[in-house]
Amino acid sequence: MGIDNVVVDSSSIEVNRRKRRAKTDRIDGEHLLTKLMRYHAGERSGWSVVRVPSAAEEDARRLHRELERLKRERGSHQCRLQALLVTQGIRAKLDAGFGRRLETLKLWDGTALPEELKGELLREHEGLKLLEAQIKALEAQRRERLREPKTQPEQQVVQLMRLGAIGPASAWLFVMEFFGCRAFRNRREVGALAGLVGTPYNSGEAEQDQGISKAGNHRVRAMAVEIAWLWLRYQPHSLTPQAVDLYVDRALQIIAEQRSQGPDRAARLEAELRRDRKALANLVQAIASGKAPHRHC
Repeated sequence: MGIDNVVVDSSSIEVNRRKRRAKTDRIDGEHLLTKLMRYHAGERSGWSVVRVPSAAEEDARRLHRELERLKRERGSHQCRLQALLVTQGIRAKLDAGFGRRLETLKLWDGTALPEELKGELLREHEGLKLLEAQIKALEAQRRERLREPKTQPEQQVVQLMRLGAIGPASAWLFVMEFFGCRAFRNRREVGALAGLVGTPYNSGEAEQDQGISKAGNHRVRAMAVEIAWLWLRYQPHSLTPQAVDLYVDRALQIIAEQRSQGPDRAARLEAELRRDRKALANLVQAIASGKAPHRHC
């Protein structure tokens, strides 16, 4: 016999909603123990159990997450350099020769750049070049691993890259964050894990949609929205003419309703959610069957 650890989403645990309630470690422990007993008895609505990835699965996510961080830092350095130059009325291209051209840059009145400003610009540019070198090294490492895939997740990445609108960055992120460590039974699980599900509020006379839950993986959610539009642009052959006509007619109908009756947030949200969840579901189908998915509206 061993120890079975259950990791629970803390925000899913039911609590007393009174403004003032007794809270001690003993009370919290008894409450959690009761929830655990109900969970092992078969009740699944008391809390949400988290599937913890293995050490290998978590380690496989480091490459694209580091790339994401480095690109964000690169953007910060570029913005800082441009901001320093614009305050002096100067615009310059931030390429490899920026350091050499810095000596020839002049202020609005024809005078040379101040020495302290020039030193800060050079240091910022050195940091930018270092980040660009690190980004190129990581992208080269990813290309090399995909050239000869050895693990199952890497093979799945190569499989997804055969689809139009899916490149190495998006395929790598989808597999390492989503498909490589999870098995999905239906589209609801796909949408829930990505946070692409609506959160309606219907109580009494109040009826509105509060937007998507955003409770899932934010990296996958952002990429799914981007890929859903790229799919329409770069993979039109997967759409039948009837599906294209239906999709366009429905989109025009929603736009007309919004213009004539005001912003229909619920209809727009539902259309966007269907599109994004469908894109993710198609990728799940491609991973499971090894065949190119067909997208229908």
